[in-house]
Amino acid sequence: MINIYNTYSKKIETDFESNKRIIQISLDKARNQNAAISNLLDQFRNQFNELQKILFKCDLGNFFQRIEQKLDLDKDQTEEQIFLELFLISNRSEIELHYLINYQVLKITIQHLENKRQQDNSTNQITSLHWGGTIETEIVQLIYALIEIGYIQDKDNIGKYSIVERFTKFLNFNLSKNWKDNLSSSVNDRNNDYTPEIFRKLVIGWNQYRDDRLQKNQSKRDKKTY
Repeated sequence: MINIYNTYSKKIETDFESNKRIIQISLDKARNQNAAISNLLDQFRNQFNELQKILFKCDLGNFFQRIEQKLDLDKDQTEEQIFLELFLISNRSEIELHYLINYQVLKITIQHLENKRQQDNSTNQITSLHWGGTIETEIVQLIYALIEIGYIQDKDNIGKYSIVERFTKFLNFNLSKNWKDNLSSSVNDRNNDYTPEIFRKLVIGWNQYRDDRLQKNQSKRDKKTY
């Protein structure tokens, strides 16, 4: 009995992780993240709708609703116990178990995509901030460096490409379709001791800010002495 539920739970987990990897590969290749997410949502929703029809034909259309109802009525029972009770009492087949697994995988995959679309829409909101640089590779190099040292953390596991695209959108900087190739060229076509110009500019910028602050503080002290 326990093996059936364990198989069910583990299969859902592994299949969902597989879907997440497939989704991320598709999004990394896409030029328009929102359009890619919408296309993937349509695909998975179509699969989900077709599977629901199959479940109703097998008299499993309300299987998960029955589990929820029993959980609400008896706090001492676990989801595993109720699942096994409903599944085994009606002598369900292995293929029907496969249908239930796919139902749950598609359900959480669709939710995963909806969350991604919501995140993408939030980063697409127009801000007054703009990246003032004109060299595309510089902003990409800066973002990659911040990722590598752990100052930008990918807690949603969206991948470096998506992080770059979100940051540049937030700063109203339009990436070219070849930005990934340009980044690779900046790494492969340089000497080992090459340091991108953006990092030299950052040091100059900081020194200018520091010198300006020190000069202003000195001016305030000089005024007080008179």
